Amino acid sequence: MAESPADYQDNGGRKLAKGVSSKDMTLFIIKNVGADGANYKAIEYYGSTIRGLSMAERMTLCNMSIEMGAKTGIVPPDEKTFEYLQGKAQEEYAPVHADKDAKYCEEYNFDVEILSPRSQNRMKWIMYQELAVWQVHLLTRFL
Repeated sequence: MAESPADYQDNGGRKLAKGVSSKDMTLFIIKNVGADGANYKAIEYYGSTIRGLSMAERMTLCNMSIEMGAKTGIVPPDEKTFEYLQGKAQEEYAPVHADKDAKYCEEYNFDVEILSPRSQNRMKWIMYQELAVWQVHLLTRFL
């Protein structure tokens, strides 16, 4: 039986600080779940912060999922996705969503308001890592 994807979501409606990128989000997740935290799994990202990302930011988030060992990263399609695909899709398609009663092997909720821009300044990221242990509010549920 295949494992259900790990699931990462933001905490309802909170906004990213100015300059925080989807790469910063991914580095934060990796810091908390580990470089092998999603080995051989699919990751589904959702929540209001994810919906607020541009298509390029969503693609970055999904592409960097392999940095956690994931096979793939998924952002559920929404109106922004459909707008992006308008004129680009070469054939008819039907969007695919997770079942409403889907069971995930792990579920994480992250407080996006504590993130600050780090990916553009590697030294700042290295210095922040030791402080992050004391500043991170992480809710983890294992189903």
